[in-house]
Amino acid sequence: FFFNTHTPPPPILSGLVGSEMCIRDRCRVATEDSIKNYRFNEAANELYKFTWNIFCDWYLEFTKSVFNKNEANDVSETRSVTSFVFTNILIMLHPIMPFFTEHLWNIAPSILKHNLNSINRASWPDKIKLSKDNCSEIETLRELITAIRSTRAEMNVPANVFVELNLSEASERLTSTIENYEDTIFALTKINKISQKQFSKGEGMVQVLFNDGLIYLSLKGIIDFKIEKKRLTKNLNKIESEMEKIESSLAITISAAAAIPVPPPKHPPWIIAIIGLGNSVRPLIAKAVFLETSIFSF
Repeated sequence: FFFNTHTPPPPILSGLVGSEMCIRDRCRVATEDSIKNYRFNEAANELYKFTWNIFCDWYLEFTKSVFNKNEANDVSETRSVTSFVFTNILIMLHPIMPFFTEHLWNIAPSILKHNLNSINRASWPDKIKLSKDNCSEIETLRELITAIRSTRAEMNVPANVFVELNLSEASERLTSTIENYEDTIFALTKINKISQKQFSKGEGMVQVLFNDGLIYLSLKGIIDFKIEKKRLTKNLNKIESEMEKIESSLAITISAAAAIPVPPPKHPPWIIAIIGLGNSVRPLIAKAVFLETSIFSF
């Protein structure tokens, strides 16, 4: 059940662990291609993003709900895959960080479960055949958790306060994801209840910006909507003022800059800066407009 030169990857590859393996395979392909073409900086960047942003920041957080439920099969599968992926990370990092990875390889055999004395004798990770559903569902979960966290932060909801999540016209994909990972959503977003509910003025329902349906956080009695509207309006005015200064100094509008027929990666820094300001305004406008239409019902 652990990666080495003789054993295959874990055979149970569904749900959370399947999605992790899918993302690991993307990293493997990108890293392998970069190393073959001597682009070691790109290989290092791919491995950094996968190790820190995916494996540490998301996967290990997701596994907490598995361990908390303490179901033997799920716990065994999750431990096996975590060991397998961590071993793969060290093998892929070895060409870039040879001494450090060799050190970890030697001091953590009980975690890695390998039977090789040296990491340089380990085979490069192989391709794993997986369903596309494994990746798409976990991406939906990550996007949902990120959107809920962002909305809580934007509305100044205290970190220790639990709130209710209301769904309206949610897509089948979103509904399925929430059902499959309800415990994970509860743990990572401080949600204590998920219910089907249409928007209603006076209920303190604040919309979460998400593509697969209408999602609201029930914040009545948790925040002062008048104070929040005042704060968001102040931030909006500040960003609009910055945009006006840039437009006047460059003699070009935000919309005109965005319409320049140049691929985004090749935009000059000043265009990227003002487009970035424009993007930061959109969620503030959405929140301010929403509070404007809802505030007088409280």
